[in-house]
Amino acid sequence: MKEAFEKLEKEEGLRKAQLFNLNARNIINGDDVGDTDFVKISALPKKKKKFWLF
Repeated sequence: MKEAFEKLEKEEGLRKAQLFNLNARNIINGDDVGDTDFVKISALPKKKKKFWLF
């Protein structure tokens, strides 16, 4: 898990890694998960599928 947070910090920044770490602790402890300002998956642009004939 530590390696995952280090990679997240490197790619997305310290703030996002700290928020994910805090939320993980809250889930384990049974506490409420804090609100985040992350983009919802449904709001991400969809990749166009390409169909190829063989």
